[in-house]
Amino acid sequence: YLFVSPEISAPADKAGGASAARSRAGINYRLLAADLGLVFVSFFAVNYLKRDNLQLPPEYDQLLLIMLAVWLFSALVTKKFVADADKTAYDVFWQWEKAGLIMLASVAVVVYAFHLFHYSRFQGFGTVGLLMVLEGLLLAIVLGGRKKRAQEQDIESADVVQQILDQPPVDMNIDIEAIRQRLLSPARTKLESRLNTLAPGVLTFVEENIPNLGDILYLETTLEQSSDPLVPAFDETMPTRLFVNLHKINDVRRLNVYFLNVHRLLLAGGYFVGYAHTIKTHHEWMFHKFPRLVAHVLYSLDFLFNRVLPKLPRINALYFVMTKGRNRILSRAEILGRLSFCGFDIVAEQEIDRRFWVVARKAKKPSFNENPTYGPLVTLRRSGYQGKTIKVYKLRTMHPYSEFLQDYVFNQQGLQEGGKIKDDFRVTSWGRVFRKLWIDELPMLYNWLKGDLKIVGVRPLSSQYLGLYDRELKQLRKRTKPGLIPPFYLDMPKTFDEICASEKTYLEAYLRHPLRTDLYYGFWSLYNIFIRNARSS
Repeated sequence: YLFVSPEISAPADKAGGASAARSRAGINYRLLAADLGLVFVSFFAVNYLKRDNLQLPPEYDQLLLIMLAVWLFSALVTKKFVADADKTAYDVFWQWEKAGLIMLASVAVVVYAFHLFHYSRFQGFGTVGLLMVLEGLLLAIVLGGRKKRAQEQDIESADVVQQILDQPPVDMNIDIEAIRQRLLSPARTKLESRLNTLAPGVLTFVEENIPNLGDILYLETTLEQSSDPLVPAFDETMPTRLFVNLHKINDVRRLNVYFLNVHRLLLAGGYFVGYAHTIKTHHEWMFHKFPRLVAHVLYSLDFLFNRVLPKLPRINALYFVMTKGRNRILSRAEILGRLSFCGFDIVAEQEIDRRFWVVARKAKKPSFNENPTYGPLVTLRRSGYQGKTIKVYKLRTMHPYSEFLQDYVFNQQGLQEGGKIKDDFRVTSWGRVFRKLWIDELPMLYNWLKGDLKIVGVRPLSSQYLGLYDRELKQLRKRTKPGLIPPFYLDMPKTFDEICASEKTYLEAYLRHPLRTDLYYGFWSLYNIFIRNARSS
């Protein structure tokens, strides 16, 4: 244990152990006093570095009081001094680091929002920075010392001996028939008590979206509460038709490994049920928990740390070393896309009590034909000249793993005017801006230099979208290279049938008079784009 005195307790089940741990939880006043001392040390040390003496300038005693108030506020918000035996060293460390980030954000609000520019910004931000370093050293000493004492502790109390040896007698009168009846009872008896404790409506959501739930037995149902990606692999011999994880999947470090292990564990047609905190639910939770001004600052910092860093090449390796992948924020599209990539069909999704729940069904093999894209530059497999697959480069405008949801989103939402998917949740907010200004298509110039694309021509399409076309138009498309400027911008068709007719007219004209057709279509398309402000939504 980290923040409570280590002790040897009587053997107990997990629930009893958890209760005992909670009973020992409380405020660690020694750590509170030590950290308060570090605040003073940090403040005067930074003052000495700036002025070569410890004497505070006029009114800087007020700044010290502000720093103490900010320190107290961050401690209350993060509960950094609450001793809890269930916390790991990782949990404690990042709890204190979050408190430090809140202090930095609060100092920024005090200085810039209240225009207290007469105070030294070096004094304010430097105090917090030095405090975070000193707190790290304090935690290393405290946690390391307690771990050592826990390892070296021996039994030196008769009471402890009594707890270990005084066990209840073993009851040999076991009702085997009752146990068998329980194992063969419906899965609902196993789900009811556990799901209803999470949030009202979860059990109803599961019942409504698993039509054969009444046929699934207690024995065929696995309830897990773990972020370990290897846990499902340990029960491969058990016939499992329903796997429910009651731990948020945001904490799973290797999420694809986890989903693949669940896929391997389930029988064909089996179901996975799980939940996560998405970008939307996390935003709602943060603005519900904190005052609006504080929530804006914290959400911005959280966005940079938990959404931007995990997607940056090489830097993301450092992020996962620091966080072990826990608490990262996943988009709705990425969760559903990963499930689809790993061989699941999405059956249903619903937001319940600021949690995103999903039911997925094992219905196919995992994807082996396309690598998922994750960074800011994406590589898309598209149909090119003679039907050959080409790699088209674009800047990301969709959430990761969105490419595996093409069929799901099309079936759910259909097409809007212009042939694009209606209300496509896979597109990010900044991605919509990129698309409006064509910034996302700048890397496609490299495809033009390579000879995969020409200036004017039909759009390079994915195999899923191309599957909507009739056979004649598919054959016409194979006879020409795709292009950067599509014929769409000449006549601006609205429906899918109009788009097909527009492309067919262009392709037939191009095959008769290539140069003349491209010059005509290119001129009028650019005219409509820049003069008439034509846009593909």
